[in-house]
This record gives sequence, structure tokens and C-alpha cells, in this order.
Amino acid sequence: MLDRVARSAFHLPRLEPFPRWTFGQWDRKDPRAWLRRSIWKLAQSRGYDGPVTTSWYFGQRFNHHLLGDMSQCTYVDGRYEPNEMYAMSKLISPGMRVVDVGANAGVFTLIAARLVGATGTVDAFEPSTRDRERLLANVSLNGLSNVKVHAEALGRASGKAVLAVAGPDHPGHNTIGGFAYSADARAYELEVDVTSLDDFATAQNLTHLDLLKIDVEGSETAVLQG
Repeated sequence: MLDRVARSAFHLPRLEPFPRWTFGQWDRKDPRAWLRRSIWKLAQSRGYDGPVTTSWYFGQRFNHHLLGDMSQCTYVDGRYEPNEMYAMSKLISPGMRVVDVGANAGVFTLIAARLVGATGTVDAFEPSTRDRERLLANVSLNGLSNVKVHAEALGRASGKAVLAVAGPDHPGHNTIGGFAYSADARAYELEVDVTSLDDFATAQNLTHLDLLKIDVEGSETAVLQG
């Protein structure tokens, strides 16, 4: 019942620039947004994660996991980092090679995959087993054969590292290093393989990348150094 109500209440706003957007905000003037927030809070209180599958940008579909704070953006407001998403929609064209580092559940991967088309490729890196499973589910949900999902983390040099996996309420905060926010709780640690961007490019015989998106909770410099 909750899943059906949640799906029917969903609304996908137009993808456009959103000045001063902040994580967790939502349109308090929209009655349906109040309904979605009530559904989201009810799901949290009942421990109901879903996923709730709805429409998404560029004719795609997306699985919202309601116990995570990211769904407060993707489900309640229908937006997640809209300025970055809008920029990607203008920068990516068919045939491009895009690398998504820290892909999580695939919010940016899905958009990139649709925009590069059948002649392009998206390489999505997500070392967290939990979040990679969600990424793979979203890729499968949309039938995206042009997405390659990689279990490695990207870093300064190839080798091994310990990934601190955040609890289910903060699924986007996994990190190699310390958590950026005091509210984050470490659910468990996971030893992961690390490859450098240079080693990846060599293994793939890549001569160039068209777009590189990085969101790795403080390890961005290490990715670029690799």
C-alpha cells in the first residue's frame, strides 16, 4: 500500500538551473511535496526502505531507497544536485566517454548514459557493495548496455584501501578516510581494490575522456593525482 501511494504522489520537476539549491530542501508551497514528505517520514518511522520506483529524467526510471537521506532530495523534491545535473545535460553529447567516480546509486550515471547514447560509454566506479548493487539495479531497470560498472575505487595509486561504509541513513557518505559530517555513523569497513585513473586508461586503451565526474567524499585530489 505505501509503495503504491508513494509512486502515485511522485512529481518530477523540470531539469533547470536552481540557484542556491541546498541538500534536503523541498518546495513547501507545493501540497504534493507535503504529501511526499509525509510519506517519506512515515517510511522512515516504519523502517520501510522500498525501493519506490518512479519516472526519472530523460525518460528513465529510478529506484528511491527511502531510509537514506538522498531520497529526501530525489523522492520528496524530485531533484538531486540540479545545477550539476543541468550542466551535465548541456556538456554531454552522443558518442562521448564519461567516467563517474563515486557513482553511488547512479543518479548521474543514468543521465550520462542516456546522453552519450548507443555510441558512447559510461564507466561508473562504486566500491561500496551495497550502493553498487543499487547502481546495477538502476542500470538494469533502464536497460543501459552502454554502462560499465566497476567495483574498484579510484585513487592516487593502484593497490588496496579500507572503505568506511556509512549507515543506511547516509548512503552517499562512504569514504576512504574520515567522515565529513559528525552525524555520519560507520556501519562497517570494507577492503576494496584501488586503481589509478592512469592505470585504468592504460588497461582500457583510452586516449582521452570527454567528461570526468568525481564525488568521493574528500578523496577528489587523490583521484586526480592518479
